[in-house]
Amino acid sequence: KKSERDLVSNQKLPIQMIDRSSLQFDFNVQKKDVMRPPFRIIQVGKPRTASTFQFNILLAIMHLKSPQGTNIRSQFLEDSNKLKGAIKEAIAQEESFIFKTHALNARKRNVVETLSKNDEIYVFSSGGYDMPYTIYTQDREQLEACISCVIDQYAKVFDLSAREKKILEEYTENYTALRQCCSMQMSKYELIRLNGCPVTQYLKLPEYPHCEKQNLRKIEKDIFNSSIPINKVNLEYNWAKPGDCVRFRSRVASGRV
Repeated sequence: KKSERDLVSNQKLPIQMIDRSSLQFDFNVQKKDVMRPPFRIIQVGKPRTASTFQFNILLAIMHLKSPQGTNIRSQFLEDSNKLKGAIKEAIAQEESFIFKTHALNARKRNVVETLSKNDEIYVFSSGGYDMPYTIYTQDREQLEACISCVIDQYAKVFDLSAREKKILEEYTENYTALRQCCSMQMSKYELIRLNGCPVTQYLKLPEYPHCEKQNLRKIEKDIFNSSIPINKVNLEYNWAKPGDCVRFRSRVASGRV
């Protein structure tokens, strides 16, 4: 049986330096295209395209760039009528919002495309669909190769200051660690490791999360105290507060998943 100390390490994960010279990240944004509040964003992407990452980084940026106390609506909507209704309602109330959707059938595509072309919404994609009207399409391979390079691209779209970019980088690093190591959607490699299976053959894979070397207690405190609010959804599956790491990791280690 694993102790709490085994489940939540206090070690630090060594930073792996990326050789950017071999990566292609040409991305330029004109001043007129820089996004400013109120934000009216639709995040579209098929499952397993890092759509949740894109949704959360966009939501984090919206909080960074909005006046303190701004109400930002965030929701996952699959039904075409509900999506259109939620967009119209939020626009009428002059609210900033970000709505996420996976399936893009013909009816929903028509809604998103029409509102986008009318400049009522701005579409971001994590991939899986051909949408020439998107503001930015995130590439999963680039994201896995160099997450800081992708953050640079978001920084250009939203004209982040050096201070805002640093806050976003720290938040994203902590969010990624908690998602991979401390939720019911954790990395498959951490899941099998917590259940006592050998992971030696996976250690050099770029997607291996190295949770055993992460300072998870510190990460919990840092993200909880961040100026970016925590997006608390599906609390039975996702991290929301310090102590959740032990709760989820104990649950996975016991086989109760």
